[in-house]
Amino acid sequence: MAWGDGLQLAAIVLLCGVGACLIVVGAYGSGGLMLAASAFWFWRLYRTAE
Repeated sequence: MAWGDGLQLAAIVLLCGVGACLIVVGAYGSGGLMLAASAFWFWRLYRTAE
C-alpha cells in the first residue's frame, strides 16, 4: 500500500466518523450523505488496489 492510499484511507475513516456523529445528533441527510460518499470512495480505492 502506498502512502497515498494510507492517507486516503485515513480520510475515509474521518469521513465515516463525522457522518456517524451527524446521524447521532439527528442530521440524517448530511450524515447519510457522508457515509454513502465514504462507502463509495472506499469501494473505488479498494477496486483500484487489486
